[in-house]
Amino acid sequence: MLRLNPVTNYNLFHRVINTLFVAAACLVCCACSYAQCMIQDKASDTVPKGVSLTISIDQSVPIKANGKVLVKLRLENKSNKVLRMWDRFVERDFELRVVAPYGTEAPLTDFGKSIRTPPFRNYRNMLITVAPGQIVRDEQELTRVYVVKEQGWYSVQACRDLIDFGNLYSNRIELEVK
Repeated sequence: MLRLNPVTNYNLFHRVINTLFVAAACLVCCACSYAQCMIQDKASDTVPKGVSLTISIDQSVPIKANGKVLVKLRLENKSNKVLRMWDRFVERDFELRVVAPYGTEAPLTDFGKSIRTPPFRNYRNMLITVAPGQIVRDEQELTRVYVVKEQGWYSVQACRDLIDFGNLYSNRIELEVK
């Protein structure tokens, strides 16, 4: 029969409790960070001046229903602060919000539902920094996340969650679907 002295029992108990506490804290913090723009649906007042997020598309002609739409994303840090953010995958890093011609959010594709509905889909979670003067560029296929099949004008905006400063929203662009 194995007997542990009271000090060993006490230390073991506290190590288990501490491990459980840390694991629970990580789950809570990480779950919120995966969809910060959806959970906190407003721009932050604490984003440093000089930090901007700009989106654009190359197509100048109307887009065909269910046609591919490539959104170019550009995050620029002209501030004197270092930005910290999670690098997961582009559709989670830069959350697009698409409003359909009838005024509500456009329907999500199956992939869009899988990354926007809890439990949030995750591939990796790496911390990256953007130094003053640095620019981050990326591209995202809008129709991978949203169904764009109704004719009319759609409004598109991107959001990026910055760890120390909150949500950064882009300009809005309009695109016509025919």
